[in-house]
Amino acid sequence: MMPIESHKSSALRAGLKELFFFSLIAAFVLAVNASIISWDLMYPEQPLIYIANQQIHSLRDLFNIYSHPKMLDIFSIPFFRPSGHFLIYQILTPLLGWHNTRALLIVNFLFLAGIGYLLLKLYALLFPGYKIGGYIAFGIYLMHPSLILSRLILLHFEFAYIFFTLLSVYCFALFCSRARTTSYSLLAGALLCYGISITFKEPALMLGPVLALYYCFSIDRGDTTLRTFLYRLFCRSQNLEIIATLGIITLSAAIYLTLPWPNLNFKHPLAAVITSKERIAALQEFARIIFAIPTHFASFKTIYHPQMTWRILVFPTPLCFVMWMFYGLLGLTSVLLIARGKNTAIKKSLLFLGCSALLFMILPIQWSLGLPWHISLTLLFLSMMLGFSGEYFFRSLLPNHPKTIQCMGMTIAVLLGLSTWYVNRVNINELVSHYGFELAVSRNAVWHPPTMKQAFSPESLLVVEDSTIHNPYALGNSGYTYYTIGNFDFDALQKILDLSFLKFEPLYNGTLFTWAYALPFLQEEVHPFDVHQMRTVPDALIYHWLQHYHNIFCVGYDKQANWHDRTAIFKKNLLREKTDRFMHMHPYTLYAATTLKGTVLYTKKVSFPDHQICQHECDQNIQCKGFTYEAIQVQLHSRVQCEFYDSLKNNVPAFCPTCIGFVKQTEISI
Repeated sequence: MMPIESHKSSALRAGLKELFFFSLIAAFVLAVNASIISWDLMYPEQPLIYIANQQIHSLRDLFNIYSHPKMLDIFSIPFFRPSGHFLIYQILTPLLGWHNTRALLIVNFLFLAGIGYLLLKLYALLFPGYKIGGYIAFGIYLMHPSLILSRLILLHFEFAYIFFTLLSVYCFALFCSRARTTSYSLLAGALLCYGISITFKEPALMLGPVLALYYCFSIDRGDTTLRTFLYRLFCRSQNLEIIATLGIITLSAAIYLTLPWPNLNFKHPLAAVITSKERIAALQEFARIIFAIPTHFASFKTIYHPQMTWRILVFPTPLCFVMWMFYGLLGLTSVLLIARGKNTAIKKSLLFLGCSALLFMILPIQWSLGLPWHISLTLLFLSMMLGFSGEYFFRSLLPNHPKTIQCMGMTIAVLLGLSTWYVNRVNINELVSHYGFELAVSRNAVWHPPTMKQAFSPESLLVVEDSTIHNPYALGNSGYTYYTIGNFDFDALQKILDLSFLKFEPLYNGTLFTWAYALPFLQEEVHPFDVHQMRTVPDALIYHWLQHYHNIFCVGYDKQANWHDRTAIFKKNLLREKTDRFMHMHPYTLYAATTLKGTVLYTKKVSFPDHQICQHECDQNIQCKGFTYEAIQVQLHSRVQCEFYDSLKNNVPAFCPTCIGFVKQTEISI
């Protein structure tokens, strides 16, 4: 009994020690990112996550998300990430709430702390006898400005997919380092984490080739010829089984991720507009970010410029010099390792990290967007190479002073980690200087939405006054009504929306206050207008608002980015516009599956299915006595038209399965 109890006690102490170690890392990560938690950025696309998750009411609904892949939103999030967009929110929000974004940010940073913990463990496996370089590597990764958006926002919890990717690599490395016939649980764990990571974000797909590469390095003893190595790889059943398993899983994952796309050709729907020029430009942009070349120092011009909010990236000059120093040390370390002709295991580890960094760049280059956070995994593996180069340099410089090396290495690692605070503040200030008002408007909408005098109902319409920003993306990644857009190809839009979990509707595309009020049923409509000057609002939209007059609300923001209930003045001016525009409104009697009979005034084709367009036109024409609304869809082609009548034949309507008859009644006043 004593040996068993002693073993349990030892295991408990070891577990508590590891927990304490992780807690220290987590406390440091949270401390250096405190400014981000305090600022609590309201990312414009976050309301989409709330709205999408309101369609899940059971485990069956959640399973359906995984088994019927669709991109979340083709316009803003054209990717399939069920774990990041759904699963983690289904776990966290019942406990934390949908508005507790600071707590959700802390969860994101706990994943970042987990990355640091695993990085140190993996570093020790890759470089036996080395340790301090792992801390330096995490310091570099922690502060790197390219990850500023990953730190600032929630969305799909960016650090979660990196955590599970690294956990998979670590489990697989442990599997390769132990007796493989008795450690298949580690292999199963690695493959499970692989599956989880790709459902958080697609770049993890390249983890399959990375694991296969690691396995090849693990069976290479360093003193064999290529022929012997290939024989060992392909002529031993265990090796073939593992490589084949990784290949099959990777191919299956690739097919799974492409199921939402129109054809199984492994090409994203947006791939048609991507050319080699865009890919080369993306590669240049990634090179500039990786090698810390400030924009004004770049010797090349890319097609990418910080035109979008989230492309803004400030790399402080002192940190540029720090990165250049580490890249110099990496070059020097490589030369020393080659010159000394030993340390085969170290060379293999460095080569593995370098090849992995390149493999994880394949998909981001294919996307050709050149966005900084797309190279998170590449940066992670590069950081381990840079951390090792620093430690190896110190050991070469001071071979007989291990304590001095440890002290110097830890000091550098801590200083690098602490610089995260500085990088965060600089980038936050840059965002505020460019988009401070827009960001404050969206933040105040969630934190301090107006208190309405009357409660909303499922029939309520909330009009959001976009008075000065005139950017629906800034207001919850919303969209203006089709009345504002004008002519468009509805059929082409529908084909795109068939691939999307969220639909872009003709009218109600507001999202910000649906999230702020936590009312998924709310009909929200965003329009660029001033409630005091409504002459610019199209007649059709005024008419649409009048239809909801007794259950319509309006909110708007002021010059201090605070929101107010503007319902009273909005409704007053809405009636004035009705009078000034001589707008008439009649009730209609509807006849389903019916086409009316009478003298036809004219026929009008409508750009999208909405009978109110025809109702508005009939109301303003004194000759119009009614109309037949017909909507037909044949082979993905929509035909919507209205037939207007100046006289009707009583009691002779005809059956029409795709029609609705509207008979005008006596005009009413609001």
